Amino acid sequence: HLSRNFGIICELMFFTGLRIGEALALQLKDYDGKNIHVNGTSHYIVGEGIKKGTPKTKDSYRVVSLPDRIITLLNGHIYANKITDENAFLFVSVHGNLIGLHNFNTSLKTVCKQVGIKKEVTSHWFRHSHITMLAEMNIPLKAIMDRVGHSDPDTTLKIYNHVTSKQKATIAEKLNTL
Repeated sequence: HLSRNFGIICELMFFTGLRIGEALALQLKDYDGKNIHVNGTSHYIVGEGIKKGTPKTKDSYRVVSLPDRIITLLNGHIYANKITDENAFLFVSVHGNLIGLHNFNTSLKTVCKQVGIKKEVTSHWFRHSHITMLAEMNIPLKAIMDRVGHSDPDTTLKIYNHVTSKQKATIAEKLNTL
């Protein structure tokens, strides 16, 4: 069942900005102990099921540095699940198969309903939250784009501008403290 991996996947996406397909397609060889090397995404192929395929765009190939919290979670997950084969996927179903995007989002909706979250939440929410968090930390737009694999600044700016509008409202407040 997805539940044993669910929390780790959610935190991984929140702290890295990975797309759900990128997170679900991670193999042990994609993790070097400090970074995730994004080089694929999960795809559903008719007649074959869920397989690892190429990333969304050429800019989706990237190296994402990890905060200590995620390193600790991944190391514990790898150890607890005795993952030693470099080609093994980090997150699989109880049957050893790649987890599907639909299954993940269905489980996410169920959990949100159980804890009383009424807002529509999908796996992509974690990616948007990551970008928002980085913008609020005043991380430069180009660094955010590189981290999340965006090639078009407009894609990132749609999220980034929302945050900077909030920040603009506090400028006068901050100037008053001088």
